Amino acid sequence: MNSTRTFTLNDGLIDNSIIDIAQDKVGQLWVITGSSISVYNGSHWKNFSTKFQHQNNPFNYFLQEFKRVLIDSKDDKYFLSLEGRVFKLQKNSLNELVSPLQSKGILFKEIQLVDEGDKTILWASTEKNGLAYFENVWFSFGIDEGLLSNNILNIKSLGEWLCVLTDKGIQFIKKKRVVYSFYSSELIKYNSISLAFDKYAKTKENIPSLWLFSGQ
Repeated sequence: MNSTRTFTLNDGLIDNSIIDIAQDKVGQLWVITGSSISVYNGSHWKNFSTKFQHQNNPFNYFLQEFKRVLIDSKDDKYFLSLEGRVFKLQKNSLNELVSPLQSKGILFKEIQLVDEGDKTILWASTEKNGLAYFENVWFSFGIDEGLLSNNILNIKSLGEWLCVLTDKGIQFIKKKRVVYSFYSSELIKYNSISLAFDKYAKTKENIPSLWLFSGQ
């Protein structure tokens, strides 16, 4: 990297507060800001307000504050709101992926995309009610499916792997099966834990190596 470029309000953004970012298959950047979903095509910004309605805004009927954007291999975009609701943007049409858990007041904390053959599966975590994954409808995934605990601290995906941190340890899921568990009661001591995969190293069980970053 020989140079960097900074984008601010002067360059076409409508908000300098950047929350999350993802890149689609044609190279466009999808950026969540404090008041918009902003798309950069390499030369110009297009801003969709998440605060008020305006013409040609796919978010008009779901004005939410968002915290996560993910893009799958089909170029479908997934958004997680601060309220824990999940939305799918497909061909400029935004729809909410309503979970049965919502009627019980259970909302999602995090979302990740996991490869499974020629499909990409959307996974979501709750705080105390395990995981869920979406295949046309939502399916629950918890202790009965092999989780050490339904108390989820964080999740992170890499290709066909989903790493799950619970208050009882670390687990790896592949093809909707728990394939490895590491028991630990230490994780619950930290206020926050971030995960990062080491793409170039694997354990003796052929599982991707993992970095954990804790916040006191």
